[in-house]
Amino acid sequence: RGQRRRGQRRQPVGRSPTSRGHLSAGDMLLLLSSSAPATSRPNILFLMCDSMDGRVVDPSAPLSKLVATPTFDALASDGVNFVRTYASSPQCVPSRASMLSGRRTDQIRAFSNDNGLALSPGGEPDEACVSAYGEAWCRTHGASQALETTLFDELRSGGYEVALFGKVDIGAGVLRRFGPAPTQDGYHGGASLPIVTRAADVRRPTKPNPLELVDDHAAHVHPEDWKVHDRCSEWLRAKGDASRSSGGGGGPPWFLYCSLNIPHPAFRTNATWLHAVDEAAVRASP
Repeated sequence: RGQRRRGQRRQPVGRSPTSRGHLSAGDMLLLLSSSAPATSRPNILFLMCDSMDGRVVDPSAPLSKLVATPTFDALASDGVNFVRTYASSPQCVPSRASMLSGRRTDQIRAFSNDNGLALSPGGEPDEACVSAYGEAWCRTHGASQALETTLFDELRSGGYEVALFGKVDIGAGVLRRFGPAPTQDGYHGGASLPIVTRAADVRRPTKPNPLELVDDHAAHVHPEDWKVHDRCSEWLRAKGDASRSSGGGGGPPWFLYCSLNIPHPAFRTNATWLHAVDEAAVRASP
């Protein structure tokens, strides 16, 4: 097993109204690795999904008692659980771009799923941005966003092996600059009525018929996510095999980003996963 920071569950200190209100990507890297010895930095497993209620994995929240999440509980007990953090936007692209740049949505001028980070930190236009709006617009808009770095870039420059699987959706040339298999470009084809008006009701389903994804006889409710799951698992197993064959030493520390699409509106599941819900404890709204 790769090294992880151990410690008790933490309640991060709240920021005052006069604080910056955001973490730079460099701050995030420092936060993740500063407590580790310089010669033994921790490996980092970054799990990402779209619309899961964070209270499910907050042991202090009553909601966490309604659903059995043994794997999440085990990870939280063996690491740090930031239960007071929150998404900066209800939509994919602005929220993810904010999180991975360490800057607020108003600072990076990203307010909708048709508008990610137009330039890479090195100033190269994002390919999906150019396809949707043209290079001149992307360079102008990118200058107003003033992106300095991303969490991925900071980790790579800090000596980490960075591996991305699944949905990233921020632009910044990430799909071109990182591997092995990041998806979603952060522009969703550019401005269109369904994309621009999605902010009016983020609960709207984005799949044409989500009921077709539900099968009570299969645990793999959303097949595309299970493919990402399998690739992440294979990558981890390969790392474990390599570590054991070398006696546990050698090679840089790694950062594995494993991102899934579900849970995502419309929320559909099946009997396999509903079995983890304590229905007797669920209280319906009046």
